Amino acid sequence: MRHAIIRSVFFLLLPITLYAETRYVSEIREITLRTGPGVEYKITEMVKSGTPMTVMEQTGDWTRVRLEDDKDGWVLNRFLQSTVPDSVALKKLQKTYTALKDEADALRDENRALMEKSDKLATDLSQRQNELDTLNSTYENLKNESTAFLELRTNHEKTVAALSEQTEKAERLENELASVYNDKRLKWFSLGAGVLLIGIIIGFITKPQRRRSALR
Repeated sequence: MRHAIIRSVFFLLLPITLYAETRYVSEIREITLRTGPGVEYKITEMVKSGTPMTVMEQTGDWTRVRLEDDKDGWVLNRFLQSTVPDSVALKKLQKTYTALKDEADALRDENRALMEKSDKLATDLSQRQNELDTLNSTYENLKNESTAFLELRTNHEKTVAALSEQTEKAERLENELASVYNDKRLKWFSLGAGVLLIGIIIGFITKPQRRRSALR
């Protein structure tokens, strides 16, 4: 009698202990979900291996469970286990591996694209640096040539100015020489004319005297 009472208390407490515990369909393909704890009850659904379900209560060889879609029913205890079945875990791992592999491949492709872009940028940078060096060299040459050109232009302008000044001086000197020459020419002409006139006068004066001498 005492053992019967203990057994009754145990079965009364057992549903409370098992409530909200998660179980999984064991390593078989499918099990039956029935409306009651026995094979005589109606099958409401076929549950696949690895399907998680919440334990509501347990009676003998049967356990009342609730599925994730809120459907409930009874299944045999021997088809349940507390851990995820290896096949389900393997599928999850395979799925996770595939996702990680796809992500790794995508990252690898992205990294390859970034490396190619980096190499192209490095090549472009090197080319731009060479162009900049060429431009700097050209600029320095132009600057030096510009300096030499400015000096040459300045010297040319000075030379032109000096030549113009010398030309003006030469023209003034030539004008002065021409003026002096004309003055001297005029003086020589006047002097020659005067000498000729004086000669004529002297000849005219002395001519009668010669006649007189001849008469004597």
